[in-house]
Amino acid sequence: MQIYLKKIVKTGLGGATGNKGSCCINFDFENTSFSIACSHLAAGANKNKQRLKELNYILDLKLDGFFNKEEFERKLKEAFDLYNEDLWEEKNESLPSNSNNINSGEINNDSLYFKNSDIWILFGDLNFRVDMEYEEFSQYLKKGSNWNKLLDFDQFNKFKLASIDSMESIEEDEIKFPPTYKYIINSNEFDYTPENIGSSNANQNENLKKSGKKRNPSWCDRIFYKKNAYVTKDGRKVIKGTEYNNVMDENFQSSDHRPIYQIFDVIIFKENEEKKDVIEKEIIANEKMGISNKYMKKKNYDY
Repeated sequence: MQIYLKKIVKTGLGGATGNKGSCCINFDFENTSFSIACSHLAAGANKNKQRLKELNYILDLKLDGFFNKEEFERKLKEAFDLYNEDLWEEKNESLPSNSNNINSGEINNDSLYFKNSDIWILFGDLNFRVDMEYEEFSQYLKKGSNWNKLLDFDQFNKFKLASIDSMESIEEDEIKFPPTYKYIINSNEFDYTPENIGSSNANQNENLKKSGKKRNPSWCDRIFYKKNAYVTKDGRKVIKGTEYNNVMDENFQSSDHRPIYQIFDVIIFKENEEKKDVIEKEIIANEKMGISNKYMKKKNYDY
């Protein structure tokens, strides 16, 4: 089994340090290639386009290039340039047509890029927010509107609706759980401060201290996976998400986030050694007799 580990440059404080970044592992199981990344994308409600670029940067990673010093140094420079450029003012910028690929050059489909794996899964604190002004959000909740309606204003869902090319390859199952951020630590109460919003229980407990920051509760923690590019002959999907949910257990309250999880059903492809052997022998025999093997493409070999 071949495994590649890929290091991503930290992106906090202008790329010099911080807790943002991504860790990726790539491996083959039988004849199926997997890539899995745990990522922490840029924070802040106004950093949505930056998160999109970071997400595409991960999808476009060349997994077998880490040990190439020149390529690593180029990637390092790209990472620094990404955060030094003033690209994120909404009034001055629209998404460029090639925004789905911030790496230089064209991608060779035969190369080991993250998004070219048979199956990829990307998860973590992806930091996509509910795209509403704080005051508008407050009024929305005061009217008694439910959480699920707020998913219409989720930044990632808005990217999907905008039909951005890179989003077409990303699958996410339906979210049926409350926002995963921002909670009062040691409770399941949202750290949300407008009048008449929130639980009286939180106010009665001195240990449950609100931060005072004006942050909309949002679905920051997500699990994305590769949209099925193909299915089996009997119509089954190669990867299918089953249970997608959050964890509200009292043992997981030390953070202002709540963890989520997902269970997948995955189809693994394995060579049929007997059929492969028959095909290899036929190819060799044809070559010895000077017969072209092009016609074999028309045969319905299944191995």
